[in-house]
Amino acid sequence: MSWFFDKADQVSEPSKEWDFYFCQVDHKPASIFVDIGRMNAIPDKGFQHMAYLRLYMKQPREDGLSSNEEYQILCDFEDHLNTKLIAKAGILYVGRNTNNGVRDFYFYVKEPNAFSKALATLMATLSEYEYETGDRLDANWSTYREFLYPDAKAYRTILNRRVLEALDQHGDDKAVPHKLDHRVYLTQNSQVQPFIDKILSMGFQIEAQNSEDINIFIVDFFRAYLLQNIDNVTDIIEGLVEDFGGDYDGWGIEVISPS
Repeated sequence: MSWFFDKADQVSEPSKEWDFYFCQVDHKPASIFVDIGRMNAIPDKGFQHMAYLRLYMKQPREDGLSSNEEYQILCDFEDHLNTKLIAKAGILYVGRNTNNGVRDFYFYVKEPNAFSKALATLMATLSEYEYETGDRLDANWSTYREFLYPDAKAYRTILNRRVLEALDQHGDDKAVPHKLDHRVYLTQNSQVQPFIDKILSMGFQIEAQNSEDINIFIVDFFRAYLLQNIDNVTDIIEGLVEDFGGDYDGWGIEVISPS
């Protein structure tokens, strides 16, 4: 059985596809949890104001991320937000950022004043946490698009993790190297051989090369890796493909059952 990540895998029903990724925010480690699926349905003209809630964590890790000690409390708090605040009409919860000792929750709302009042009522029951809140007009949803939503590199790590989780569900043996099949599209025939020469020098082997039409040239290649290195592998390939002006379509893999 094989899994391939390509452009079709990136389409999801809005508000049904939540996922997380790690990044740097203000040069410090951050973890962002975001409603990826909503990208297909924005901007929503009925929700033009971005509002946020900043919660100051009590037991953050030294790197500013959330700790195991505070994990369940923060989960319970988010559940409380969902049932007491987010479920109300006029409020869309789109993601959160954990970074530098705080957890920021982001919303798009119809009426900022109504949101502030509802939030103040809710937080009055959670007085053990310090917090701040605010809002601004954001009709184009720039906070969601440019801050919360993952860039291409971060999105690839999400896709990579989903494949690894699928492999786990099928009993794959991650302790052994796996053959990873990659596909790249190039737009100029003159780029094909230099690209092949480059990947051969990096230890890859060519599976096939062909063209879909006069402007699309396909190169399939492979190499064996330990799966814990997959993010580094895809980062290297995407950087190389970008240098050649091409498009990295993704990678495929076969399940290896423990012997």
